[in-house]
Formats: sequence, structure tokens, C-alpha cells
Amino acid sequence: MDICVFLPDMTGIQMTLEDGKNATASEIFELVKEELELPASSASIFSLWLTSPLLEVQLKPHHSPFKLTMQWDEFLRKYTVETEDEILRDEPSLVFQRSVYCSRAREEMEADPKVLRLLYQEAVRNVVEGRYPCEEEVYLRLAGLQALETMGAYNPETHTEDIYEKELHQYFPDYVIAHGQKKLSRLFSSTKHPLVYKLVHSHQEFSQKKRESVDIYREYMQICWQFPFYGSAYFHGQIEKPAGVLAKIGIQRNPDTEITVAVNREGIFVIDSSKASLILGLPYEDLSWEYAESGSAKDNPNCQPCLFLQFEATENNTTVTKLLQIFSKEAKLMDALIETCVAILQETEVEPAILKEEHAQAQATPDNADLDCVDAPLPKEKRGQLFKILQSGQLCNKMDKLCLATFSVEGECIDKGNVRTP
Repeated sequence: MDICVFLPDMTGIQMTLEDGKNATASEIFELVKEELELPASSASIFSLWLTSPLLEVQLKPHHSPFKLTMQWDEFLRKYTVETEDEILRDEPSLVFQRSVYCSRAREEMEADPKVLRLLYQEAVRNVVEGRYPCEEEVYLRLAGLQALETMGAYNPETHTEDIYEKELHQYFPDYVIAHGQKKLSRLFSSTKHPLVYKLVHSHQEFSQKKRESVDIYREYMQICWQFPFYGSAYFHGQIEKPAGVLAKIGIQRNPDTEITVAVNREGIFVIDSSKASLILGLPYEDLSWEYAESGSAKDNPNCQPCLFLQFEATENNTTVTKLLQIFSKEAKLMDALIETCVAILQETEVEPAILKEEHAQAQATPDNADLDCVDAPLPKEKRGQLFKILQSGQLCNKMDKLCLATFSVEGECIDKGNVRTP
């Protein structure tokens, strides 16, 4: 059987398998690792995924990609709300990319250029697809580094403004470009997109210092590692909007907000899909969660299972608890991943002194094939620093955008919001 395994930059590795129908993800992973000449340590960083615009699934070592592909339509009916036509048109790709279970600490001590290049390529893709919402200043720094890696040091004779303008979509998410386009419509002295001049300037800035490709990869990744939601698995969902005046009096229906739920080893993040804006970010230490499914879900295709997130907040100098209800056919997948991440977090914090010693040994032996045992989480202090980012700039928790039920610390319901009983 001839198959193609895609890399993060969407180039592919073609291979022929003698027993393709029964080949496991682990066996194919090893073939890719050998083809790319990756170190043994890469086994704790990467994994094989089946991905499509409708669903993304990280494969376990024993999974058969062929058999799961044959069942893809069934998975889409179970975990998505798409129409039958959309389901039949959808086709998954087998992708070699970062494992959601890999920790930042593990990545940050990686020195192999080939591994860093793959991580860099995946981060670029996530930035451009709007999965890493951040401020324009950060986007420009990332774009400047990317331009340096793609085009080399800035040369005013060959790097014309027209080149940058044609390639804007290779550097920025669509919503950032669209926002700049609105500003452009109000400018009469220029026909170039405002981002063009800013990208040129960023490229010039990073060109002042000579950098090898591996230095660019690491510098780019050091920015991305600061994002609290870095390394997440992504799920589709929806939440209720806070009722406006017309909705409260029954004149206008209050539509739900389409969201992306990002789950990584540190916490859960709710992103407004249409605006690529982070609405809420919670570390596991600060929340409780519960999966729920209505008894009538089988009879009513419009009745989706849900994930409840409960966390503390302060209102009028009083501590209360908030309850957010996320509706999603993928809620069960989210629940399973959260449970696994919390278990990893609890297990790897038991003996930090031993883990610290094993990390030192792993740094001395980068090709150690047993790095899974030292894949420790970030220290609690560093996780706290990451989540402090949520309190500033555009990455703040936007409580006013959420429809939340509110309870006292004693459990008394103060405001039930629009939470529905499953």
C-alpha cells in the first residue's frame, strides 16, 4: 500500500508498506523518524495524527491509520455537527506533528536542528491559521523572523514591497489582514496594506544580526512557548452569548458563539473562532470540570453533549464560583484529554527532586530513547507566569463575553445565567 505522511509544512513523505492495512501508527512513525534522520528523543515530542478541517485525532501507537480512515465518516457523525454531504466530502490526512502530551520543558531543552525545524514549521502554521491569538506587535516579531528564515537577510533591491504584499497570508492570520484592510480603506495617501511596511521594518530589524537557521527556529519558538495555549489540541464548540436587551424581552433570538476549545498540559482555553480572540483561559489548578449528556441526545440530533467548567472569580470584593457550559459533539474527547493531562500533572509533581536529576541526565544524553519518563510539566511557578499573560493586553479573560451561572462559595445559586439542564 502506498501512503503519504504529511509534515507540518504540508510537504509529504511517500512510502510503500507491505501490510499497509494492518500497519500501526508506531510502525509508520518509526519509518518517518528514520527517513527524516531524527534522534531517538523525538519519540517523546512527536506523534501521528489524522486531521481534516472537521476533526483532528492524535493516534495511539497501536492504532491502524488505514482502519481509522475507513471509519472516518462514522467518527464525523459521532463527533461533529456537519451535514451528510460535508461528511462524505471530508478526507483525513496522516500528519506527523507535535504530541499534545509533550511538555514545554521537554521542548525547551531540545537542541537537534531537525526537531527544532519541525516544531518551528508547526508553530508557523498555527500562527497563520489564527490558533495563537496575540497582539499585532507579537505577530510582527514572528513574521520578521519568518521572513528572515524564508528570504534571508533583508535586501532592498530584491525584497520589494510588492513581494511582501503578495505573501501577507503566509505571515499573518486572515483576521489580522482584514483588520488592517479596514484601516487601509480610510487612507488615501497609500495603496499598500499597512502591514506591508511593518513587515518590511521587522524583517530589516532581524536582519541586523547574523543568525543561523537553527537560531531563528529557537528564537521563534521562544516567543511561542510564552503563549499559555501553546501545544494545544483543538476542538469545535459553541457557548451562549450574554442576553442583550432585545433577547431578554423575547424580541430577538440570542445566537450562540462559535468557539474553539484549546486543551494542553497546562489548562483549557476558550477562543472566539470568528475573531480569533481569547475569551477565557484557566489552569487546571483553578477549575473543576464535568462532562454531561442529555438522555434525549440519541433522539434529538440537535441536542449536543456539553462540558461544564467551574472556577472561582471575584465580584464586589466577594469570592464566587462561575459555571460555563460548552456545547460540543467533541465534549467527550475534551473530557478524556483533560483527565489525562490532569493525571500527568499530578503524577509528575510527586517527586520533583528526582525529576530534576533525570532532566539533567537527559540533557547530557539527548538521544536517550526513554525520555518519556522525564517529560515533566512546567514548574508551578512558571505555569503561573504563563497565565499572568492572560491578565494583560488582548489576552485577558473576557468575562463579559460569557454567559455564566454564578454561585456563592456555599453553593447557593446567585444567577443561573442561561445554563441548560442536560
